[in-house]
Amino acid sequence: MDYRLIALDLDETTLCTDKSITQHNKAAIRNALNSGIKVVLYSGRTLEGMMGVADELGILGPKQYIITNGGDIIENMDKKIIFKRILSSKECFETTNFLNKKMINFVLIE
Repeated sequence: MDYRLIALDLDETTLCTDKSITQHNKAAIRNALNSGIKVVLYSGRTLEGMMGVADELGILGPKQYIITNGGDIIENMDKKIIFKRILSSKECFETTNFLNKKMINFVLIE
């Protein structure tokens, strides 16, 4: 089977619990990149929270992609947004009211 794209979650999947990447995984990812396979990092993190890993793995440039914020934003490695899903003001208001009533801590990111 010929693979064209590999999507990798970061925390406790691609990254070890100490946030490192094993040499074996680095080599496999570099091999995939050198073979022309797209390697897409995926995380609930923000772009800034993922760039160090992308740099370490050599996932760079406008032809490589990253999925951030749990899938709400897809962009290339030159930070051009391909897809973005944000909540409307009404959805934010309803969500914050619900979370406040349930006494659930939350953070909204603009």
